[in-house]
Amino acid sequence: MSLQLSFFRLAACVLIAAGAFTAHAQSQHPVLTIKAESGAVQIRGDVSSSGNESILSDTAAQLFDTVDIEVRLPEQVPPGWSLLTELSLRAISQTRSANARINATSITIQGVTDDLTAYEQQLQRLRGALLTGMTLDSRVAMIRRNGNLDAQCRQ
Repeated sequence: MSLQLSFFRLAACVLIAAGAFTAHAQSQHPVLTIKAESGAVQIRGDVSSSGNESILSDTAAQLFDTVDIEVRLPEQVPPGWSLLTELSLRAISQTRSANARINATSITIQGVTDDLTAYEQQLQRLRGALLTGMTLDSRVAMIRRNGNLDAQCRQ
């Protein structure tokens, strides 16, 4: 019985360790989120370097009235991360309100714009920079410039 109990303890330790490893491995995937609304932008997550942070900060300051940025340097990010994050920020700057989530395999952007042409131009630049196998999901809707935003959203 003692041998059986030891086996179960060992199995439990292996399962716990595997779960901890999986959680640690999942937390190692870089993620950057960008939220923009009313001339303000909030940037949170992973950057590839202090240079990437500077580029995002400088670009955001040029494109938005208010910038709130909190980033960290993970051990690894995909090649081209700096360019992808900057181009995502530029695309979002062409919206009235938007959220973006960038990770190693996909970029998702949701929001509204009153200038779909300008947004699509920036989105095309972002598409051209995607890594092999990476997906881009853009769900940005057009709203009328002179219309009531609340009324258009309800429609």
